[in-house]
Amino acid sequence: MVRKTLERLCENWCNLNLMNAILSPIVSEFETEEQATSYDRWFHAQVQASLDDPRPSTPHDQVMAEMDAIIAEAEKRRRPQA
Repeated sequence: MVRKTLERLCENWCNLNLMNAILSPIVSEFETEEQATSYDRWFHAQVQASLDDPRPSTPHDQVMAEMDAIIAEAEKRRRPQA
């Protein structure tokens, strides 16, 4: 299910950008259509590589717990020592 959702998101993102020939600075961070197209190709390749990766996925809750620990440690280091 996740794979199909990612595939649809990537496909929709690519199609949406192809429909917008004029890149508005408000909408696009790219200066040219070529830059946007290049990024879209790179992004699509990254998503496909992730989908094709045979390693088991990491559960969301595990990732969030690990990130919470990293953030807590960084915040502890930033606090002034009393």
